[in-house]
Amino acid sequence: MARGLDVDIAIYRALIRKFCKGDNIRYAQKVFSLMQGKGILGDSIVYSNLAYAYLKAGKPILASEMLDDMIKRYLMINVKIYKSLNDSFSNDSDILRLFWGHVVERVQQLLWSIRNRTLVKKVKKFMHKNF
Repeated sequence: MARGLDVDIAIYRALIRKFCKGDNIRYAQKVFSLMQGKGILGDSIVYSNLAYAYLKAGKPILASEMLDDMIKRYLMINVKIYKSLNDSFSNDSDILRLFWGHVVERVQQLLWSIRNRTLVKKVKKFMHKNF
């Protein structure tokens, strides 16, 4: 019988948070990829920590991709995650402001996109009914 450690989301989350906080985004991404390869999906904490670390590392496109993935999976940053990130990265106040601004921008873009798609559907439905 094989012996080993049964790794779950909590272990992966802790490793990713630790690597992100230590500015080791490469290792955090490796753990994230390994986790996904095992069929374990990240949660809001995993995605928000990776997005923050990418932004801090000067990789805003990768940060945006993480935030987009969060939104596609209906993962949200709640008050608890907001406070946790602020506490974890309290020494990076400039980066935190940039990060939260980026989060708000991505959410606004998404909402605009959803609104426009809904409007387009309504117009098509109206056109189909009336013409």
